[in-house]
Amino acid sequence: MLVKCPKCGFSQPQDRYCANCGIDMEGYKPRKPSFFRQMISSPFLYVLVVFGLVFGTVYFIRKKQNEELVSRIEFLKSGPVIVDKKDNVAATETTPSSTETPASAPPPPVGVETSASSPPPHNPSATTDHVPPATAPPQPTTMAAGGENIKPARSEDQDDNLTATGSDTIKLKVVYAEVEKDAKDEFTSEMFTLPRAFSFGDMQVGLIRNLDSKLKRQRSVHILERITKVFSPNKMSHQWFLGSRDGEYELGLTTMVTLEGVENGSVKGEVELLRSFRESPDSPPVKKSFPVSAFEVPARHAWMMIAQIPRVNQDDPNDPNHNGIMQVFHSPSFQNKKSEFTLFLEFDTPRSNLEEGARNESGTPQRN
Repeated sequence: MLVKCPKCGFSQPQDRYCANCGIDMEGYKPRKPSFFRQMISSPFLYVLVVFGLVFGTVYFIRKKQNEELVSRIEFLKSGPVIVDKKDNVAATETTPSSTETPASAPPPPVGVETSASSPPPHNPSATTDHVPPATAPPQPTTMAAGGENIKPARSEDQDDNLTATGSDTIKLKVVYAEVEKDAKDEFTSEMFTLPRAFSFGDMQVGLIRNLDSKLKRQRSVHILERITKVFSPNKMSHQWFLGSRDGEYELGLTTMVTLEGVENGSVKGEVELLRSFRESPDSPPVKKSFPVSAFEVPARHAWMMIAQIPRVNQDDPNDPNHNGIMQVFHSPSFQNKKSEFTLFLEFDTPRSNLEEGARNESGTPQRN
């Protein structure tokens, strides 16, 4: 019968002493492995390493997201910063400077006498019948850089921008509403059957069909405010603020919409929301930016955004400025989590653009 030495592993016939290393095999007790060796051979070490890598990766991603969020909040706090270079260049070319002096009359030809009674030489630059130079109209904004609150529009057809007409303009209608649970469930069920719907953090966004018919048919949608904006090739971005002022604080919602254009009959762009609301009745407002939502809205569709905002009273209901979107905070349904604050964005695109997109989708060759 062969036995194996517990120290060196040598196999030999049964005996008390090892023929290779000479130890007493019956009384030998192996040494315990060191703590380091135990740690190396333990599976918990590898689990801990994997967990640390995952935690570090998540922490790094969250840190980057927070830094981006802070930068966007600082950008939105500074107010609109959109500069239209084309308009500035055109205004510079067509508007003379107020300090510019008219060109002097050319000297008379040599050998021609001039007298006090003779009329002065004709100066084409000085005979313009006193027509004032054309000046570029100012671009109005709905929120000053210092945060001054301007009363928002109330009419669906009212536009606070320059009147723009033509086949290259896009009209945006924004509806701010309180949507009760039954209507919200119906809308979100349809939304997640269509492309580009997603839910992230405090926001759900996606497409819905036939917004006008839904708003007329659905009694569980309470419209708080309507805003209309017009986009053109020279004005592809709009920003506005809705809400009220409570002492030194602004309470409300800033909306920024930027368009990329129309492609295959769909309006492409992105929308960003910045809220400034109290988290509790006695606390100062907290500014928070929602994730940027990139959209692609086809014809007869609208972009729906369900935004989670605090369900506490923000202002005095007897305040004369208590209107618009601020009404939702005094709704019992909203306070009891039976309704949601929702935005709808609907675009009216020129017929020429829609027909061009339809031809591109069907493959019909276009005539030059």
